[in-house]
Amino acid sequence: MAKWKATYWLSDILRRFGSLTKWEKKAFIVAAYHMNDEGGHWLDRAKFTFLSDENAIRKWYKERSNRVSEVPL
Repeated sequence: MAKWKATYWLSDILRRFGSLTKWEKKAFIVAAYHMNDEGGHWLDRAKFTFLSDENAIRKWYKERSNRVSEVPL
């Protein structure tokens, strides 16, 4: 679905982010950069609640997202 740029289903996962495993959370943080406005607004608010490793993933992919157009699989 990532290759097709279908991100509508990520909105459902966003609502249950708190119940995801640590690896799912990290993957979702990367995916949120491809959710357009909804993902961007969520990342701006949620970055203050992320653990240090989650923030490291966010910062790493934020820099990388300017150069790539696909989710790394």
